This record gives sequence, C-alpha cells and structure tokens, in this order.
Amino acid sequence: MSVLFIAHGKRTQPQGLVDLAAFLRQRGHEVALEHVYDDLRYIGRIKYEPDIVGLSAHTENAGRLRKVVGTIRERWPAARVVIGGPHVNSDVLEKEPDFAGLADWLVMGEGEYAMEEIIGGREPGIIQGTPLSQDDFAALPMPDAEQITRIFKWRPSSVLINRGCPYSCSFCHANRKRLVYRSPGRVVAYLANLDRALPGQQWFVLDDVFAVNKRWLAEFADEVQRQKFKAPLRCFINGNVYDEERHDLLRRAGVVRASIGAESGNDDVLRLANKGTTMADYERIDAIYRKSKTIRLHGLWILGLPGETPESIKQTLDAAKRIGQMGPSFGYATPYPGTQFYKTASEHGEIVEPDWHKWTPNRISFVPHGVTQTLLRDAMRRGKAMGHR
Repeated sequence: MSVLFIAHGKRTQPQGLVDLAAFLRQRGHEVALEHVYDDLRYIGRIKYEPDIVGLSAHTENAGRLRKVVGTIRERWPAARVVIGGPHVNSDVLEKEPDFAGLADWLVMGEGEYAMEEIIGGREPGIIQGTPLSQDDFAALPMPDAEQITRIFKWRPSSVLINRGCPYSCSFCHANRKRLVYRSPGRVVAYLANLDRALPGQQWFVLDDVFAVNKRWLAEFADEVQRQKFKAPLRCFINGNVYDEERHDLLRRAGVVRASIGAESGNDDVLRLANKGTTMADYERIDAIYRKSKTIRLHGLWILGLPGETPESIKQTLDAAKRIGQMGPSFGYATPYPGTQFYKTASEHGEIVEPDWHKWTPNRISFVPHGVTQTLLRDAMRRGKAMGHR
C-alpha cells in the first residue's frame, strides 16, 4: 500500500512528516513526500499514485485544509485521507464537528505507529497516537541533503534533532513529557553532511530540549570536536535549567546564538503561563552571556498573556532592553487550540478574533482584562523599534 505525505503552507516545517516517512520506509512501506507550499496547483502535477494521502494540520494553515483535501480527492478519487498534526485535537472537534468528516482517519498525537495501523487495515476513525520508543526514534534515518534542498527550500538551515519537551507552558501544545534522543555522533555527522551540501549556513537547531539533557549535550560537544565540525549553530535554551556548565558546553559545540523564550518581564504573568521561571533567572542567564561574550543571547517575548496589565507590559519592554545581546523578538499571545491557554482564555480576557484559522503571533487574537488592543499594538511597535543590538 503506497502512502503520499503532503506538506502545505509556506510557514510549515515538515520535519515531522520527514521522520514519519523515514519510519515507514524503514518498515518496508512505499512512501513519498511532497511540499506544495502555497501552490495547490502543484498537487495536480504530482506523478505519484498513492493509496493513502497524509496531511499535517497546523492552526495557521488549517483554514484552507478543506480546499487542500478537496484538491486531493479530485486528483486521487480512490485514495483515502489521514490528517494529523497540532491542530487535530478534541478542541477542534468540539468547535468544528465537521472537521472529522474531512478525512478517513484523524490521528491525535504522534503518528508513526498509528500510520502502521492504518496501512495494516485499521478501520477509519479517530486514533490516539502512541509516542515512539527511544529505540525506534534513535534508529530513524535522518533526511539527506536532497530532501532538505527540495522540501525545506524556504528554511533549509532549520533542523529538528530530538523530540519532546519536559515543560508545560500554558500557551504551547507541544508538551510531550517523554523525551527521546538521537545519538550525538549521528547528529553531528548529519549536520556535517548538510554543511558540505549547503555550505555557508548557520544551522538552527529547533529542538525545545537541545540544552536540557546535560549528558547528551556534553557528548554532542565532544563529537563536534572529534569530527572537526566547524559550522556555526543556533539553538533554543530553557531558563529553567540553564547554568554556566551548559553555557560552556554550547560554546564547545559551536553555538554562536541562543534564543530564550523569556515571554514576560513580570513574575505573576510568568507564573500564570506556567513557565517555571522568574525574572531573576533571566537576569542570571544574561549575566552569564555578558561575562563570556562567546555566544549572543536573543530574547523572545510575548505581549498580552493572561494576567497582563499596562504595568506588566512596561516591565516586559524594559526587560527586553536589558536581556540579551541581540535585538529582541516579540509576538502577540495566541491561545492555540489544544493548549491550557485556550481552555482558560475566557477567565483572563477575551478572544477578539473568532476565526482561529487567522490566529498568528503577528495578529491580535486575545486581549487580557484591563488591556486594550491599542495598548498591545503600541507595545509591539515599541518592541520592534528596539532593533538589533
């Protein structure tokens, strides 16, 4: 039985589909993967003839999912459709019951084992996906340079290595407590192969957990030295666990820029967001970076989280001026479906954009009690004006 995965939307990062395709090929199944970006006409030019077509739905591209599915069913009338991804969750089915009718199968959670069940003849319906085991994840083949240049042409320098997140931020739907890792040696070899094919990149590791596991990070840094990998890296760090030892390991690994999801300059807002951090953590981390001067710190901030007030917005803007050696980035708080933020939004404010398919961090969709859209827009303007440092 043949399977075709289609990624759509310019902002989509289809690493999950790449891993899914690799897993199924490893198990002996016939699989292809295409990224059509925003050109649905491309679907009509795909030569592959699948029995099953798989899609990943994100809230930002879900608004046109019905059109995508319609195009697929027109192109391959006999094919069955499976949809997974972050947007597929109980909140979607509660608000849009007809969403279930778009596909033969909806997969909630991770899709590898669920797809094997589907290929094996599972009846259509809703499937709760089971996370990959550590052994199965570690054995996944990594994408080659040809896949990267063809499928990731908008962001070829962004890579996902490991999977999972130990934290429970209220605004994030990626809270998968079970972390699974690839071998540090394989990861460095993979990055080295990509760098030979696409020289001159600054590789951005998008993992939530790159610096969380100190033992894994130490082995990774050792492999960077052993394999003489010289390309610069970017990564995310977590304020919950960051210390000078991890900082030194990042330096040894060749990291030149680290982005921290600081979110707010107010401790009460951070507490409501379940960040597990305080401003004292960010001040301490900033001091580590200013002392070493080997890696530049980049702050990521959110405006309009639950508990926000005019004073806390001012504190966030002030903190963004102090924290980090690069110009900060700002986004509006977005109560994505499936998150705790979404479930409790009405307790803390008002959702002002009823069409959640229009929600992005660049548009106001939620306004906290005691705050206005005008205030949020003014804060965003002032934040963006901080520029690069």
